[in-house]
Amino acid sequence: MSHIESLIRRLEGAWPTASLRTYMVAVILLATLPMAAFMSYQVLAEMRNQQAQTEEDLARSTAALAQTVERELTSSFDALTVLSQSELFQANRITSLGRLLQGRPRRDWDSVFVLDGAGRPVLDTAGRTAAAELSGPLRELQREAVRTGRPAVLMLPGASASGGGVAVGLPVMQGGQPHYLLGARMGEAVWQRLAHSASTPKDAHASIFDAQQRLVADSLGIAVAGSTLPGEAAVAMREQSTGVQRTGDMDGRIVYGAWHPIAVAGWHARVAVPAGPIDARQQKTLMGALSTIGASLLLGLLLASLAARRVTTPLRYLAAAGPGKLPGRVAVREIAALRDALLRAQGHDGQARESLRAKAQELQALFNSSPVPMAFAQDTECRDVLQNAAMDDLMGRPESDRDGKLRVLHRGELLAPPEQPLQRAAACGESICGMELEIVRDARPSAFVIVSAVPLDGPEGRPRGAIAAMVDITQRKRIEQRLLATDRQLRESQRLMELAQEAGRVGFFHYDFAGDRLTWTPGQCKLFAVTELRDGVLRDWFERIAPQDSDRVEREFWTACALRREKETVEYRVAQPGAGVRWLSSRLMLHYDAEGRASELTGITLDITEHKELELERAQLTEHAVAARREAEAASRAKDEFLTMLSHELRNPLGAISAAIDVLEAADPTSRTGAEARSIIARQTRNLAHMMNDLLDVGRVIAGKILLARQPVNLAAVVHRVDETLAITGEARGHQLKLRLDEVWVDGDAVRIEQVVTNLVTNAIKYTPAGRMIEVHAGGDGTTAVLEVKDAGMGIPVALLPHIFDLFVQGQRTLDRRGGGLGIGLTLVRALVQLHGGSVGVESSDEGSRFIVRIPQIAAPVLQEGDTLPPSRRRNVLVVEDNTDVLAALRSKLELDGHTVSTAVDGIEGLSRLLAQKPEISIVDIGLPGLTGFELARHARAAGYAGRMIALSGYGAERDAQEALVAGFDAYLVKPVDRNQLRASLSAD
Repeated sequence: MSHIESLIRRLEGAWPTASLRTYMVAVILLATLPMAAFMSYQVLAEMRNQQAQTEEDLARSTAALAQTVERELTSSFDALTVLSQSELFQANRITSLGRLLQGRPRRDWDSVFVLDGAGRPVLDTAGRTAAAELSGPLRELQREAVRTGRPAVLMLPGASASGGGVAVGLPVMQGGQPHYLLGARMGEAVWQRLAHSASTPKDAHASIFDAQQRLVADSLGIAVAGSTLPGEAAVAMREQSTGVQRTGDMDGRIVYGAWHPIAVAGWHARVAVPAGPIDARQQKTLMGALSTIGASLLLGLLLASLAARRVTTPLRYLAAAGPGKLPGRVAVREIAALRDALLRAQGHDGQARESLRAKAQELQALFNSSPVPMAFAQDTECRDVLQNAAMDDLMGRPESDRDGKLRVLHRGELLAPPEQPLQRAAACGESICGMELEIVRDARPSAFVIVSAVPLDGPEGRPRGAIAAMVDITQRKRIEQRLLATDRQLRESQRLMELAQEAGRVGFFHYDFAGDRLTWTPGQCKLFAVTELRDGVLRDWFERIAPQDSDRVEREFWTACALRREKETVEYRVAQPGAGVRWLSSRLMLHYDAEGRASELTGITLDITEHKELELERAQLTEHAVAARREAEAASRAKDEFLTMLSHELRNPLGAISAAIDVLEAADPTSRTGAEARSIIARQTRNLAHMMNDLLDVGRVIAGKILLARQPVNLAAVVHRVDETLAITGEARGHQLKLRLDEVWVDGDAVRIEQVVTNLVTNAIKYTPAGRMIEVHAGGDGTTAVLEVKDAGMGIPVALLPHIFDLFVQGQRTLDRRGGGLGIGLTLVRALVQLHGGSVGVESSDEGSRFIVRIPQIAAPVLQEGDTLPPSRRRNVLVVEDNTDVLAALRSKLELDGHTVSTAVDGIEGLSRLLAQKPEISIVDIGLPGLTGFELARHARAAGYAGRMIALSGYGAERDAQEALVAGFDAYLVKPVDRNQLRASLSAD
């Protein structure tokens, strides 16, 4: 504050002297100019923001138009690619292809043409005239396509028979060399429609330019197709792929134009808006702001001058003639109040003088009648001393002879008159405060007083006298004597207090810093498990604290001393023989000397073991509650994400199936389009089935309902089957699978092991970019069969790696969800591998991820000759199943092995046929209408049926199998039923 006050004084000293009018004008300027500057800044900032928003809108519209044109061109390229892969084209049946393409194969195509390797037209659906007129441009299109090896685009001249427009061409490779150029012409209306469909800002127009900055189409038709963009705009478009610039337009107007590249053709999309209205709005805004600022400034200066005049005129009259001579009405209330105050002050001066005289008389009366002894020395030598009656009664009158009658003692020593407080204050100007004296007078008891004396300063600051006052403490002194007697009684009570300490597990201690002396009460000693502390020092306390807390407590103690804290609390542990570790809390009270050094310590120690144990228990409960809440929140998030993923993954195949059905309803079922639709329906149906199977299997694993149908399984053969399946379904299209397989056998469920391999390989396909290799290795070391699947993706993030096998956990997915799924595949893999007694692990780096499955290996089994059962093993079999597809599949499997098969589709029919036919073997589904499989078995056994009964179910829990055996079944099979497993069950005795 002292620095601030000094700065303010300096500023006041340097403040210029000026009139009030000048100051008010300055205040107006200082208040207005920053606001004007800020307002100008805000206006300019708003103008810049509007300009930036305009440019952003133009750039966004341009990008959208470029994307629309690029989609149109890409669609045409794709259509040409499909056409080039047709059977007629591949067989060089160009004439037949031409008859097929008569008319408009696509809505946006005017005609289709084919050029041979020399640029000669082989086919042109527009006719010979158009082919002849455009032979030159089409050869240029062919040269560009052959040079780049990619589809090419060329703008056609408007005077041709085809009416101008654009030609797109695709080089057709045969034998590694370009053999044909397959192309299509697209009229100007196509591009004009795209330009009109663009979403543009108000008053803006959209344009499309080819690679030579020639106009292809414009939404307003401001120039004909083929016109060249003005030089400055064309240069900017060539030098920068994207941008926004203020430049001339095709019609000569100045515009703000934004452009964006169309990558597939080397074209550009451009959106422009006239610059005149935008510039006019900005100029109008700027001029309005400047006019407002100027008018405000002039009005402020005028008002400041008028206000200053209202103040300065009456102030001059007050200064010159006084408050009684101020003429007329005063407009400023403060100046009128000042005039009234001056008039009142003149009237009060006389009253004040009279009041002072009355006060002096009152003080004189108070001095004389006060019960407090008071003395007033009117000179420095104390020759003229005025005392009140109370002082006379205590000390005697000053003019009487005091020698031998009155003595003044301080701490038992006699004080000479010059050393007494009143004389010292009057002679030396020394203030005496609270000096204790003993007054001894003959024939009277001694009196004890506390004296305070202060000097009275003269005009030059030197003492001119002094005043002293005394307080009689004789009664207090007598009380102190009685207190000393009471102290002896308190010491006698100390023993009782020590007993109380022991009972309450409380101890007291005291420490003297100067002598390093530590004193403990018996209660304190008991808390530290010692009998007593003799000649104790501070180190004795620290050494008896548990080692894990000793350094901390010592550091906190000395920190409190260094910071001059008066109170401090430390908590620590001590080891007590037979009682374990106890928690103690010591509360310290520190005292410091005049120099700020710690001098004395008093403290109390409490046993807080039970409190600490409660705190620890509460902390553990809190930690468990927080962990449980986090797990619940994580489970909720996983559930929400799973439902979102499930809805998305179901929507994609269902959408494709719906679209294919619409195609089948509109197209000829025998056409290629119909075949493609049926292929889409089949492929997407397989995807849905695979997804549902994984989801159901995960649920069965979690519920413990999967029962493995174990048999010797060749792991290499399983990988071969998965590879063939992926090739047939097209899931591995775009990827190369490198198989390195050694024959290795495991004891397991062939269906489940194939499920493990399928999930790992499809997972690798999802996260491997097209064109890269996926490696699959199967082998063994004699004791363990090892399956390795290595992808070439971006790897798994380190944070995700420990949770990669958790339910619903997936890696980072792109917007198109190419690497999507339900997040259950790897969870199912781990569960199935563990059911086989194996393990699965993962390694990841920037070069990809590798999943390693290890399952106990077995020796290769001895294979039986042939695949058909001998006649002696063929049976009469009844199959009861309500699912017609499952029933047909089981019947086919059994009849291929030579069995005689009869069927039933519900429980009642099945029981009737079983009792009537009495087959050797009956295969019964558990979930049947009419009678359940369990009820059918119980009725059949009760009726005396003795044949072999096999239960069939989709549930694989152990308790389900046990319930089937109790109901009367001899075996329990889980869907889907493997052929070898079925054979083994039918052949069992």
